[in-house]
Amino acid sequence: MDSLGDFYELYRTTASRDRITIHPRSYYERLFGLAPANAAEPRPDIRLWVARHEGRALAAIITVYYGSEATYLYGASSDEHRNLMPAYALQWAAIRAAREAGCSSYDFYGIPPAEDQAHAMSGLYRFKTGFGGEIRHYAGAWDYVLKPATYAAFRTVERARLFWHKTVRKKLGR
Repeated sequence: MDSLGDFYELYRTTASRDRITIHPRSYYERLFGLAPANAAEPRPDIRLWVARHEGRALAAIITVYYGSEATYLYGASSDEHRNLMPAYALQWAAIRAAREAGCSSYDFYGIPPAEDQAHAMSGLYRFKTGFGGEIRHYAGAWDYVLKPATYAAFRTVERARLFWHKTVRKKLGR
């Protein structure tokens, strides 16, 4: 299996385990084909890292290096051999590569708002902050609405989807 195939299978496992929604494989294929909007701009260096044990893919991450910044975009892991902590090894390799590439920062791309053991993403908080570094707070993403009626319909469907994933599926044990 190719590395992107390994990543996507691991991502599907992660999505099922953590009850998250993921993009189709074609989204990630297009990500690796990205070109700058302006030919004078440098192309971002998008890398796929895969940790293997005895030939089996255990974890994978996608990072992007651009100028002096490196960013961790996506991560996935198997349910097998979690005691080997392959995700930590991948992050450390990506951080070292960022430093070698001249990057002055490595962005883990978001953490839950505070360290709270009751928070559904407390494990992700511990993982991302466990590497040290500085926590930076940004304003976040905002929607610029071009079609109010379409956007209202989208928000209604999105709320229903979130309710299904966060409440109904949890009660069903899926």
